This record gives sequence, structure tokens and C-alpha cells, in this order.
Amino acid sequence: MSVITAEERLFLHLLSSAIHNQPPEASLFDGVSDEQWRAIERTALRQSVPALVADRILSLPREAVPQDREFRLRLALQVDMVERGNKRINQTLQAVRADYEAEDLPFVLLKGQTLAYYYPQPLLRSSGDLDLYLYRTGDYERANEWAVAQGYRLIGHSLYEQLYYRGKVAVENHRVPAYFGQKRYDRAFAQMLRPLIEQDDFALLELEGLTYRTLPKELNAVYVFQHILHHFCYLGIGLRQVCDWIVLLTDHQDELDVDQYQMLADQLDLLRPMRLFALTTVRYLGVRPEIFPFDLPQDEESIRLSDLIIQDIFRGGNFGMETFAGKKFSNIWFRRWFMFRKTFARSLRIGAVAPEHIRMTPLVAISNRIKLLFAKTPK
Repeated sequence: MSVITAEERLFLHLLSSAIHNQPPEASLFDGVSDEQWRAIERTALRQSVPALVADRILSLPREAVPQDREFRLRLALQVDMVERGNKRINQTLQAVRADYEAEDLPFVLLKGQTLAYYYPQPLLRSSGDLDLYLYRTGDYERANEWAVAQGYRLIGHSLYEQLYYRGKVAVENHRVPAYFGQKRYDRAFAQMLRPLIEQDDFALLELEGLTYRTLPKELNAVYVFQHILHHFCYLGIGLRQVCDWIVLLTDHQDELDVDQYQMLADQLDLLRPMRLFALTTVRYLGVRPEIFPFDLPQDEESIRLSDLIIQDIFRGGNFGMETFAGKKFSNIWFRRWFMFRKTFARSLRIGAVAPEHIRMTPLVAISNRIKLLFAKTPK
């Protein structure tokens, strides 16, 4: 019995063709009904990959493309909207770079647009925040103070990052790139960053004619997966983030230092969940096993867990936001209690994917909430 629906399988085929830059197999879409097309569209939106999938649908030959003209127009508008959003975030990035340089606030650009770079059509990746790691001592605080002085309103209250908006674009200053909530992992990751910070020896990536600091490819590939696992632990993760990891590994397949990659991942206890997510992408997204700098598991338990992963991805949607669909809370504490209960239940259901990380998630969530109660609230 299939663990995903026929519509989800068609969606995965379209998404796979987008990230691999291959035409979709037109014969698979013979006789697809209008309702099935709408289900594919809804899934693409929930997984935050609407433009990637819409572009593939519109590339189908006339006999396979959806016959509903309004539906095709809506798909074209989704592509245009994502492209315009990417252009807007790229323009904002250039403006932020100029402002931070003027204030002597060098940063490392994380995730987001650095990963869009690796897609066959970068403008079709749904954009998110601008994530900036202020790596020098004191610069994180100075960047937040500068934002306030410029009239930007700091949003939310977090221990390790601070969000503000420039127009429609969210800018997130980071004190640290990744937070595990367990001292041994946080210390290990800090140790990985230390020589890069001391020698200002970050990798460089050119985007639209400008050069940005980013993480070295081995550490970046581990970090991108850590971001996936972090959200998977709490409420869930969408396929956009999984695709980010895939296109990054695909581009660096022949360049990665395999021994270094595995050492970094092993120090953070990430190799087991990496192998399971990799197996999931091979089975459901048609990813080539050769792109991964490790062997894939083949045992029955791993196959069962890969089925659990893909089902959870479809159930939760992007960052697990489907968990909140239709939910209303009278105050923030009811929302937090709801999130804690969901996180605890998840830790029991999916814990076998990454026991060292997932089974500690409820305790980490409580610890963070206590720390926030005593932390200084940003002004």
C-alpha cells in the first residue's frame, strides 16, 4: 500500500524534474482531472515550491497541460510572483550590504539566496528571510541597535536571532548560525566556526556581481541539513528546505572532502538522520545516490523511517505550518502550550529518526522558554 497519494506522487515528479532540470514525463499526466491538478497546486503551495512546480506544469506539451485556462493563468501568476519576490529580496540584500559595510558590520550570508544560486532557475526558489550571521564579538548587538536607530521595529524575542523588516523583506540578524540546545553540539559547532572567524576564512560566493561571505561547502552542507532537522524535530519541515540540501550537494558532488564532511556530521550526530533523509529523496524525488558523501541504508527499518519522513512532510507542510491550520488561541500561553504538546507528541512518533536530537526536543523547548523569561527584551 502506497504511503502517499497519486496526486502527491505526480507532484514529486514535477518537483524532481525542476531541481534536476529535466522535462517531466508527459505520459504520466494523461487524464489528470481538474481536481487532481488543484490538489497538486495546493501541495506545491503547502511545501513552498509553487513556482518550481508551476513552471514544470506549464512546460508540458499541449496534450498533457491542464485544460483549464484560468488554472494555467494562476500558475503563471505564481511563477511571476516568486520571481518578483526574489528580485526584491536581492535588491534588499544589496541595500543591507551597503548599510552594514558603512557601519563596519561584516556578515556571513546564510541559507536563502546562497542556496537559490544552486537551482537551475534561481528565481523560481521561493524566497524567505535574509539570514545574516554577525560573527565578530559585539557586532550582533550593534547591528540590532543600528536597526532600531534607523526606525526599524525589532520583531519577536529570541535568544539567538533578531528579526526586523525592510519593506516587505524580513532581515534576521544571527548571533550564531545554528542552535542545537545541547551544550555538546553547540560547543562542537562553535569549535568548527572558530578558525573561520579568527582568520576571516569564510568561503566567498558571487551573487549578482557582488561577493558575499558564506560557509565553506562541507560545513555549509552539514549546516543546511541541521536546519532541516531542527524544524523536523519541532513542528515539521517542507520540501523546499530538502531541495535546498539536494541542489547544494549536487553542485558540490565532485568537490566535497568526504572525510571532512563525515567528520563534521559525525561530531554533531547527524549522519544517521542524513542517511534517512537521503534515502527518502532517492525513493521519492528520484535523487541519484551518488550525490551523497555517505552510503545509504537499505534495511527494512530505514525504509520504514523514510516512509514516515515523507508522510510527515506532506502532513505538516512548510515548517509544519499545517499544524496551525484553523487554530486560534486566546493568548500566547495557550499557543505555547499547544506547541509544547505537539512537540512532545512528535518526539515520541519520530524519535527513531534522530534519537540524540529529537528525544531531547521537549526539554530543550522548556529550557529555552525559561531562558527567554529572564532574557532582556529587545527595544
